[in-house]
Amino acid sequence: MSGRTDTLEREHTCGVHTPAELSENERAHVCSIVRQYGRVETEGLPERIERAWRIATASDGGRVYALAAIKRPDRSYLERVSAASEHALDPAWAELGWFVTLPGYRGRGACTRLVRALLAEYTGTLWVTARDDDTATSRVLASIGMAPVGSGWNSVLDGRVLHLWLKQTPGRRSGGRLSQSTNERTFTNE
Repeated sequence: MSGRTDTLEREHTCGVHTPAELSENERAHVCSIVRQYGRVETEGLPERIERAWRIATASDGGRVYALAAIKRPDRSYLERVSAASEHALDPAWAELGWFVTLPGYRGRGACTRLVRALLAEYTGTLWVTARDDDTATSRVLASIGMAPVGSGWNSVLDGRVLHLWLKQTPGRRSGGRLSQSTNERTFTNE
């Protein structure tokens, strides 16, 4: 069997965790992946990881290869995004982000699965910023019912155009609440 076929046939684990449920090594690995592939401001990243509501990870033989999170952004970041996008963001809303898949695992739906696992536990309005030229991210966001709102703006990191996406859940309160249980699942990577 080729390596790709073998990888596709193995079971992969998807887990949704609070930051405290992750080991120190797992938190360091999440931080390393976000720093390397996340296209985000990395200053203060370990502290922001500790403030996240939930972090979803996909692993293959114990090696994390994809992640996503529902985050609690600080007020100054929320205000900067609101101003740049020309769209008011409620401080009670949570931010979806840090969805990253390592290069050898891309194109197989891992981030979509992780985002859906997070949404199964979240009951409020979510927002995310995404580059206009990132078609993979746009597909994931559209598949979960998010839509671009407001105006685009240039990223301070690389000058590329960012856009604010929003998912409001009808019939649910605007704040957000996550269940207290850890959600462990296995899936076959198709």
